[in-house]
Amino acid sequence: FRTVLGHLRHELGHYFFGELVIGDEGLAACRDAFGDERVGYRAALDEHYLTFHSTWDADRYVSSYASSHPLEDWAETFAAYLQLLDLVDTAVARGLADDPDHVLTGRASEIDLDAVRRTWRDLAPALDDLGAALGGHSGFPPDLSDGVFTKIVFLHRLVVRHVDAGSTKRTHSTTSADSTTSALSTASTGNTTSAGRPSWT
Repeated sequence: FRTVLGHLRHELGHYFFGELVIGDEGLAACRDAFGDERVGYRAALDEHYLTFHSTWDADRYVSSYASSHPLEDWAETFAAYLQLLDLVDTAVARGLADDPDHVLTGRASEIDLDAVRRTWRDLAPALDDLGAALGGHSGFPPDLSDGVFTKIVFLHRLVVRHVDAGSTKRTHSTTSADSTTSALSTASTGNTTSAGRPSWT
């Protein structure tokens, strides 16, 4: 979780806060889930670093840093959301997990997060054992608390809404003369990336 890739996922979370949380209603819902982002940011982080503990309220937060401020809770949860999807996506691609109904990978609107969570629960013990055999650990919780998972579901719904809205805009802006552009647009939002791996958006 504390890796360069994990950090990039975290920073993406900060960026997408402005993209996904829209209007007063969106802010109100986000505050219900994560807390009020208007709370003093610098003072909250200063307090976190001064009183840092290796344990935290894991029922509510995915990490200690997530407990420092609502904006960091959002970003850490967003990073966990991306990592959870990528872990299960990779497991499916490598034949370590089955996805006969295509609910673990694909477009965001088709993903069943409950199924993703169950799959990760099944995979985590083996991954932990493999990590231990290499002298380390998996770096990601074998299961996420219900409180954290509820936040991930909230994020996922915002992502689905954002992706669907983008797809609608592309559809309305495409004319019959733009067949090539239309094909490229469809490909970019399909079930696989250019590298052939499933895409969530």
